[in-house]
Amino acid sequence: MRIPLVLPSIAPSESKITRSSFSLLRRNGDACVRGEPIAFCVFTPTKRSLLREENFGSYSDDLFAVLLAPADGVVSWESGISRHGWPDIMTFVEPIEWDNETLLGAFMVQGANDTNPLTPHEYVLITNGRRVLEWADVRGGLLPGWYEFVRTWRFSGELSSVTFAKTCSYRHAVLGDQRTSHEFLLAAPRPLHLTYFADTKLLPTIQSLCEELQRTPQEKQEILATVRSWLGQFVGPEASGCSILLSLIVQRIEEGSPFLQPHRVIQADGVKSVAFPGALVLAAGTEEATILKHKSLPLTVSLPQFFRAPSEVVRLLREHFLEPDPPSPNEMSAAYRTVASKLRERGARLFVMNSFVSDAGVALLRPAWVVDVKKTQSYRARSINEILQSLDDEGIITVIDVNSAVGKIGGRHLLGGAHADSVLDEEIRTLLIDTIAGS
Repeated sequence: MRIPLVLPSIAPSESKITRSSFSLLRRNGDACVRGEPIAFCVFTPTKRSLLREENFGSYSDDLFAVLLAPADGVVSWESGISRHGWPDIMTFVEPIEWDNETLLGAFMVQGANDTNPLTPHEYVLITNGRRVLEWADVRGGLLPGWYEFVRTWRFSGELSSVTFAKTCSYRHAVLGDQRTSHEFLLAAPRPLHLTYFADTKLLPTIQSLCEELQRTPQEKQEILATVRSWLGQFVGPEASGCSILLSLIVQRIEEGSPFLQPHRVIQADGVKSVAFPGALVLAAGTEEATILKHKSLPLTVSLPQFFRAPSEVVRLLREHFLEPDPPSPNEMSAAYRTVASKLRERGARLFVMNSFVSDAGVALLRPAWVVDVKKTQSYRARSINEILQSLDDEGIITVIDVNSAVGKIGGRHLLGGAHADSVLDEEIRTLLIDTIAGS
């Protein structure tokens, strides 16, 4: 069976769409597996300002069309689909107009190996990333830069939105190895618009998210003035790194909660708005990070890899912030209730991935004469899981039971006690999809 590989058309809008030639992830004659990425191009509206106005990202090089294999088979490409080099990754080098139903190649499927191949509107995905810093980016590859968030959506269909703001531990369960989330989108029972906020700026702890959702304009300005006043204090070889790190914190404070940011998409029928996310997913594991609370302002921060921050930034944070004791069950429960309530006002449901407790069946991980047991990670994880389950029982949140998923297939798949391997990624991906779809 021969399956034509076609780039479907996009409905005309006030701005034409131009694209690069295709970067090929699979060459002529390569065997491909149904649903895997096989090629991609960069595309952009010719009216470049449209990108900012419609929140596709700051720069034109952030929009990608990704082709997936429609079936198990062997690919053959049309001549000239790839020009190689810059024309494959830049739209302004030799721009190509996104025409009607462009033939890109074909798939040869032996016999009845795949009786349900993906249609053109199913095997084309659109993905977009907004860079943290333009000059920290690289060119070449699919989503190659340092992105604040990555979005992926189906080429057609009425989209439901899901937003993730969690730790890197389960990043691949959502984004996959190539940050396109194709496994997630293909397995979902309905067309999705998926947004993943990276944890490269500030970790999304429940207290910090709660503050962002409740922060008044006056509090925001007071916080910004205070943090900006620190920028001129750095000298010596670490000065630039310190200023960049604090600038990222300023940027996050200015933008506010990632949950409240609007988005637009390009699909087969043109450019349109996406409804406010109906599902927002956090991970309880962020609560195990180093959390700092400002001494006088409503500002809680948690930097990823705090121990690797420039020493001058660590000194400044230690001077102006406290590292409080972990919040009590009542305090944590109150924060989750507040966030869930704010989201519910917008028609959204809060999902929280609980933590794996590594000492299943044992009352305590370490004896009290070695360390205060209430400060051990296992005690903390179990306590938070109990809080989450209580909130789930009340209908306040929905727990995504990662603890049971890891226990089901074995803790050896959680490498270093924190990062999932491919087997656990698949298990968690299925758990996420089933839990969100069933709510």
